[in-house]
Amino acid sequence: RWEGISTRLARLEEASSKLLRVERFAATDGLAQEVPVEDVGKTWTTDRNAKYDGRQGYRAGVALQMTSGERGCAMSHVRAWRVVAASSKPVLVMEDDAMPSATFSKRLSRSVARAEAASADVLYLGYIKGAEWRSQIGPGLYEAEYLWTTVSYVLWPSGAKKLL
Repeated sequence: RWEGISTRLARLEEASSKLLRVERFAATDGLAQEVPVEDVGKTWTTDRNAKYDGRQGYRAGVALQMTSGERGCAMSHVRAWRVVAASSKPVLVMEDDAMPSATFSKRLSRSVARAEAASADVLYLGYIKGAEWRSQIGPGLYEAEYLWTTVSYVLWPSGAKKLL
């Protein structure tokens, strides 16, 4: 599954090495590895999602237990954020199921440059839009109110520090 993606990422690394860092980062396995509760809680509530999710029956105030997989995934992101916070360049974070298109490198370079010019903290590349855009920053670049998923994003050190 990674053959084609690795080639695209290699091209991406060559094309944008001055803009951001690209490296393989091992995920946290929530079943096999300890996930400290001080880093990732064991429950979450539907409060924020309910504000934006219009499906019938979706309501605020429901507490849900996180699965080991969800906690491992969240811990992987927290670990990545720590690496980014300690760096001087933005970092591309992609989950292992992200599928970059053939034009990904070209589009990413433009988008990163535009986001950097706008002093962005994070640039989401794969998402589910939960609300209307707050504003348009530039061609194809918007300020988000609320998004779901973390499949692929570019994170600047300033953004990582805010998340942590």
